[in-house]
Amino acid sequence: MTFRIHHLALLLLLAVPVGAQPGGEKKTTGSKDPPPHGVVLRFHNGSIVQPAVLLDSIEVETKFGKLAIPFEELRKVEFGFRLSEEETTKLDKAVKDLASEKFPERESASKTLLAMGRSAYPTLVELSKSTDLETAKRVEAILKDIRARYPPEKLKTRKTDIVRTSDSVVAGKVTSVTLRVKSDLFGEVKVPVSQLSELRSTMPGGEVTVAVDAAKYGMSTMWMETEYEVTMGSRLDISATGEINLDPMNRIGNGATRNIKPDGTQQLTSGEAFRPGQLIGRIGADGPAFVIGSRYNGVAPREGKLYLRIVTIWHANNIQSDGSFQVRITSEPG
Repeated sequence: MTFRIHHLALLLLLAVPVGAQPGGEKKTTGSKDPPPHGVVLRFHNGSIVQPAVLLDSIEVETKFGKLAIPFEELRKVEFGFRLSEEETTKLDKAVKDLASEKFPERESASKTLLAMGRSAYPTLVELSKSTDLETAKRVEAILKDIRARYPPEKLKTRKTDIVRTSDSVVAGKVTSVTLRVKSDLFGEVKVPVSQLSELRSTMPGGEVTVAVDAAKYGMSTMWMETEYEVTMGSRLDISATGEINLDPMNRIGNGATRNIKPDGTQQLTSGEAFRPGQLIGRIGADGPAFVIGSRYNGVAPREGKLYLRIVTIWHANNIQSDGSFQVRITSEPG
């Protein structure tokens, strides 16, 4: 068992011990807790807690009503932008003072918004549309500074949470303000949801079947982003069937381009370390490519979303293939 964490001191401040009551008495309830669920927690400050156990259920408020996500179905939660109550109060005051008639208050508001950084970003984006010239000018200066300090992926404006299950994606808002989590280092604590960027299940990703369209993903620069979340250390099993045609218009006049199965063909060249027509994959948007072919079974060396692609013919990115491969993806604990 491993435990990996960065910026430990900050996490200890964020985590509130559960059951800490006045006089040292432990709070007890008659409610039955859901079964524990292994997760990896990622925080906005780059901290990672792994492994941990999620003790609370995940409920999501959607436009169709509230949904309770069963533990065994939960794969990943990508948290949208949210602020704590304290941050909201501070932000609201700064926004109000930014339009004050008093210069010192406007200056103080600018400094507060600048110090809040990414926490103030979505609100500042909206304020940048202000018709008040001084407000718009101040906001643009603050936004320029924030964009220089944070990479684009850290500047969220999406306020909905994306919950991924074994076979679907749900958009809404996780209703809990905190989540109860247990780890060997912290014990049982309440983690503020506003500090989380992602929660990933350590449970294998279930079973997913996708069709990889050769016309769209038969080019060296185009990868198909599946919804399958791979857990590091799990045994990944991928099988593929079907046939494609790498040159349906017969522009290069070679019959070897027809009836290509997922293992590809050795009769053509690709200019890559893979055969033309071969199904390949990678874990994460920046992961190394590996051969899948008609069957792949191996231990996942990293975690992330699974991407798929079909290898094309050498110098043939302008030739559109046709057909598709049917790909079945599943995994088991390592």
